[in-house]
Amino acid sequence: MRLLVYCFLCFLLVAHTVDGQQSFSEKRDSFLRIKSLVFPVAYYTPETNLALGASGLKLFNKLKEDSIRFTSYLNASAVITLREQFRFESNLILYSKGNKWNWITNFEYYYFPYNYYGLYNYRLVRTFEDVSLKRFTLNNKLYRLLGENTFIGLENQFKSVWGFEYVENGMFYYEIAKNFDQASSLGLGGMFRFDSRDNNLIPREGIYFNVEYLHYMNHYISNEGNSLTSFYNIFFDFRSYFKINDKVVNAFQFYADLNEGDVPFYKMASIGNSRRMRGYYFGMMLDENLIMIQDEIRFPIYKRLQGAAFAGIGTMHSVLHLGKIFFFPNAGGGLRYIADYDRGLCIRADIGFGKKSTRGFYLTVSDAF
Repeated sequence: MRLLVYCFLCFLLVAHTVDGQQSFSEKRDSFLRIKSLVFPVAYYTPETNLALGASGLKLFNKLKEDSIRFTSYLNASAVITLREQFRFESNLILYSKGNKWNWITNFEYYYFPYNYYGLYNYRLVRTFEDVSLKRFTLNNKLYRLLGENTFIGLENQFKSVWGFEYVENGMFYYEIAKNFDQASSLGLGGMFRFDSRDNNLIPREGIYFNVEYLHYMNHYISNEGNSLTSFYNIFFDFRSYFKINDKVVNAFQFYADLNEGDVPFYKMASIGNSRRMRGYYFGMMLDENLIMIQDEIRFPIYKRLQGAAFAGIGTMHSVLHLGKIFFFPNAGGGLRYIADYDRGLCIRADIGFGKKSTRGFYLTVSDAF
């Protein structure tokens, strides 16, 4: 309970820091507010425990006459956690005039000790091992506007893992590490997107639909030599937003991550993180395929403070049409502090509950979806 209180105080501290930036910037033209800021980061998730660090945000100007253009921004963060994890992440999202082009690039480096529950842990067994690894990811997406709200694009992704530390002759060794010491995957593919949202960061109305297909080549390195395998991934993300009344918004998401072939453990789907199926430990269940839905009601509380209530259900399986299907529900609620609606900057605190008394508290930036 003390940890939850401490995290909530951190939430108020960060909100106050951003609000101070907002008050200073309100003297400027509305399209120039919060051009850039650096603020302390404090959040909590089940995977990290308490995380502390710093984050920088650069919001790019848009012309007054280009009112349909989405917000372009660059953000970077570096954090350390009470579990001795380290993460550096950078995200760049650029929209050209009239949203004609959209370039998204993501870079991340993790040193990540975490709980390993084994593959296919459908029954949510709590037995786990301490595992750590290093991970590097570079992802690029380039979209081209075809027609009103419609985009097509190309994507490439590179991911590498190495530096495994694990229990000798344990689950991770027999399921993963006996096969390779380090691995990397390179994926190439195409995308289609339809996006009619009124705001790309804090939407109130509209539809978002994104489908991606990538073919991956895996490179495994072990004491016995090198090997090459492959798999493909199909990804669906459908979201709809509509106003229940002038102040209350309903947000819905259907999400599917489907894989076929030799899928490495670091590319498997997982239920549970700060954006999807909140309440489950990320990595508690690993499998080739994930299908889930979630719904969230967002409502005002006082001035810039808003509340949210959410619920969802997901399923994971290796073969989509065979075997017993396990369902994992979740529900919860939270607070959002809207620092700048035009630019889409908000700070979010959520608590989620899952099956068999699993739960998680999340303190981070931006809406879940």
